[in-house]
Amino acid sequence: MFFGKLGGFAFFLQRAVRCDGFIDNFFDRIPKFFQFMKSKFPSHQTSSSQADLLVSFSTSPGFLSFKDETKDTWYIQELYRVIIENAKDTHLADLLTETNRRVVEKYEADKVVFVCKQAPEFWSRFTKQLFFMSRNDVF
Repeated sequence: MFFGKLGGFAFFLQRAVRCDGFIDNFFDRIPKFFQFMKSKFPSHQTSSSQADLLVSFSTSPGFLSFKDETKDTWYIQELYRVIIENAKDTHLADLLTETNRRVVEKYEADKVVFVCKQAPEFWSRFTKQLFFMSRNDVF
């Protein structure tokens, strides 16, 4: 009856009436050695105190995060591989999306009665793209 139909819904509701303040963007006052932390885009004078925040989880709340017996967790294994393979030219949000895809498609935990999968998640309030740079690019 509902096969092939939309699998989810999004509701946009106002959660509060509180106004977010702002913070100074202090990158211009940071010594040159640490300038590599700046984004590729020019900075603004002020920013929301809630902006430029990223949180990543190995799984959704209430679900198990799996680990190989001899290696690290599935999420950390794939995050490491994705960063090593793609960090030079891919921004962080896309690296995390690729990590999520790999964990969901690649891994299964063999339980006695059923097979378990894992789905990482992250949320981002980035206002800019964040790229990793090699040491050669910094110095």
